[in-house]
Amino acid sequence: MANHFHSSNTQINWAVKALLDGRTLTHKTEFREVNGWRLAAIVCELRAFQVLTEA
Repeated sequence: MANHFHSSNTQINWAVKALLDGRTLTHKTEFREVNGWRLAAIVCELRAFQVLTEA
């Protein structure tokens, strides 16, 4: 996966897998599980690829 994001591939892959698993994502879980802090940026980018999220 080419990284056009400001987050690492690990963080992006984690977010995609978590969404596909039906998990609700929070900044706290992202920080705890992949040491990330830009969940909003990842979600914004994934919305551009039409990954569905809760509003």
